[in-house]
Amino acid sequence: MKSMYSKMLVFILTLAVCVAPGMAVTQQSNIATVSLSATVASSLTVSVSVASLNFTDNNPSPAFNVTTSWNLASGQAVTLDTVAFFNSSTALTGTAGSIPTSSVITLATGGSGTCNQNQVLGGITFANTCGPDVFNINITNANLSGSSTVPLQVQIPTLLSFPPGSYAGVMNIQAIAF
Repeated sequence: MKSMYSKMLVFILTLAVCVAPGMAVTQQSNIATVSLSATVASSLTVSVSVASLNFTDNNPSPAFNVTTSWNLASGQAVTLDTVAFFNSSTALTGTAGSIPTSSVITLATGGSGTCNQNQVLGGITFANTCGPDVFNINITNANLSGSSTVPLQVQIPTLLSFPPGSYAGVMNIQAIAF
């Protein structure tokens, strides 16, 4: 009989161990929330691979890279243009006079052009631009973000016809999305 009680006790204990976990009560806390927000600003940048060019003859400069990068909102712009231009009709000034923008040409992927043109882009007038544009692209939903690197050369084909001396100037390169 002891054996029967022992077996019964083992059975009850085994049953208690097996059933006890199912009887445990699960308790859950409240759900806390955190609101998330993010803002990504539109951006449009231009960089060049050289800081300066030095001319000693009538030949074109070595090619340098102009990189235009953009991240635009949908509907913000339909066209993106990168232009090279001078702030005045004088490209370089120096000890012996000045070199006009009409004596400077750019050589870009799209062709070459002198730097004495006026160009209106997005309602902004760029005087003394060097045509054609360094880079342009139509903006669609498929290319709202991107980057393009194009080679550019500058040439002063009549440089040696100017009086001897040192000349200096600044050419600007800017992108506009409109």
